[in-house]
Amino acid sequence: MKRKIFAVLMCLCSFSVFSQEKIDNVVVVSSSEGLSVSDKEWLPGSVKDKLTSNLQTYTDFSFISSNDDKIKVLQRKSESFSYNQDTAIEIGKLTSATHAIFLTTRKGGNLYLVSADFVNLTTGKSLATSMSSSVKEINDLCNKTGSAIDEITIDLCEKLKIPLSGTQKYILMNGDLNVSDDEKYKMYSEEVEKYKKMIAQYDKEISSLSKSSDLSASVQKSKLQTEKAIAEQKKKIAEENRKRIEESERLKREEQEANANRQKEQVDRITALSNESKQKVAELRKAKLDNESSFGLLRVIEAKKEAIVDIENRVEADKEEAKSQIQESYDKKKKAVENREYRASEKKADGTVTSKALNKRNAEIKQIEKDCENEISVQLKQIENSALPGMKQIRAEVKQDLKNLEKNVFYANSNDETLRVSFNRYDGEKEGWDIIYTVVCEGVEFASNQTFISFKNVEKL
Repeated sequence: MKRKIFAVLMCLCSFSVFSQEKIDNVVVVSSSEGLSVSDKEWLPGSVKDKLTSNLQTYTDFSFISSNDDKIKVLQRKSESFSYNQDTAIEIGKLTSATHAIFLTTRKGGNLYLVSADFVNLTTGKSLATSMSSSVKEINDLCNKTGSAIDEITIDLCEKLKIPLSGTQKYILMNGDLNVSDDEKYKMYSEEVEKYKKMIAQYDKEISSLSKSSDLSASVQKSKLQTEKAIAEQKKKIAEENRKRIEESERLKREEQEANANRQKEQVDRITALSNESKQKVAELRKAKLDNESSFGLLRVIEAKKEAIVDIENRVEADKEEAKSQIQESYDKKKKAVENREYRASEKKADGTVTSKALNKRNAEIKQIEKDCENEISVQLKQIENSALPGMKQIRAEVKQDLKNLEKNVFYANSNDETLRVSFNRYDGEKEGWDIIYTVVCEGVEFASNQTFISFKNVEKL
């Protein structure tokens, strides 16, 4: 019976989903070298938080809280920078961690760099070491996408044989703004399936250990139950991320449908405006100007002027309506992004949001605002262009009618040639014409006089 239990435990010790060696609880011991007093107070902690956040996102490591008193002792010891096998084993005895990452933030001259040593605290053996590229700016060390810590994360995972997909590596080094939702959905689905398999394996081994009354089997069972709970939590996070993308896709489809309906309404409105403009032109063209009286021609010009004003008012109203609809749609999108809950991987250990996540969200909001401005600009231009041909035609006709007034002689009434009227050139200062009217009887001029006719609002003609 004992042999069987021993065999089971040996299998459990060799079981690993991600790496060749089973990695349970991990402690990160952070130290510094060459930093200024002010940098030393916060920079090592920021570097540690960034690496911990990355590894929590992309591995199944369980991390020992850095607030533990024992860890504080280790941090004080870490200032000696001496991590030999004996020291590592001693640290393993002081904490429940099975592995440690000795993380050192250094500054030499004007350059910063970070080194990481991943150590088995039972044997004192180093499993992987990594050193970042030297950078000039602290922001390049741990705050921006593709930072030195992101570089170390990928390097450590490769050396520990923890598989990262191409998409995951791309997101680490470039952020996920340029990663399609399809790629993200695929990545989260793979994570869900991976954790399902892990949980099934844990259930199988826990069930096997439950049949034993051996104390060591009970200890191992509790350990596996804890690891299973962590896997279930990570599966839940992956499922939530996948659901978030599904929800995003649903909202995107609804937005596309709303945009299609809005654009159809705008097209219908533009078409109606264009037809209305053409109809006004056609109606005005029906006016017979041959042998028309001067005042009759003025009435025609006035009608055309009113048509232009009507079309302009309609264009402005349609532009305001289109702008309001588009703005409302994008305001909803913007609000959805602003109210979206931050993921666990987007928060620091103290629960505050990382600068990377804030910058990403701000960039997303700015892009929404930019897209809104672009769509408004395009739609307003389309509305203006829809009425342009009709208004251009009416303006051309009015200009010609005004010229006709100035160069021709008219009679007050086309059926009565007793009062002849002639117009001088239009006076923009006085906004009207000086006209001369003459009394005529059987072709003989009896009296002549001059007066002024006001005709405003022709500056756009």
